[in-house]
Amino acid sequence: LPATDAELFCGNSGTTIRFCTALCTLGAGPYRLDGIDRMRERPIGSLVDALRFAGALVGYEERDGYPPVVVRGGGLRGGAVAFDSPLSSQYVSAMLMVAPYARGDVFIELRNLVSIPYIAMTVRLMEVFGAAVIDKVEGQSAKVIVPAPQRYTGCEYAIEPDASNAS
Repeated sequence: LPATDAELFCGNSGTTIRFCTALCTLGAGPYRLDGIDRMRERPIGSLVDALRFAGALVGYEERDGYPPVVVRGGGLRGGAVAFDSPLSSQYVSAMLMVAPYARGDVFIELRNLVSIPYIAMTVRLMEVFGAAVIDKVEGQSAKVIVPAPQRYTGCEYAIEPDASNAS
């Protein structure tokens, strides 16, 4: 990340704050991520815990488990993380997307995940952009290994329109 510090206002977009919190661990920091008052009621603790287990420096500015969060950057060490019945598959996708940049392999165990298709989509897109992922899915559980270090590579990729947004 070119910016060595930033204030990121995410409005009420859970996707933005989840994905950007993970992304900011790869920068130099500090990065503060916040949103509207409603965002401060939306939990982010499972993602922060996973990032911390992988070596990230992430803290809460006010209430534990909720935005605003402050990410110090410095990268990820790697290692093992687990998600048991996460409130959102976006926690897992955020962790997956930054895992190739860790200094060591990242092992992710998923239990009781009802949205496995979203994780499969994340893994498929990571592979399209050059990141190797080893996964084994069994029902609502999965084990994923993201070997490190890796880097994404650009490519031409057609994005299909989103019918739900269009309507």
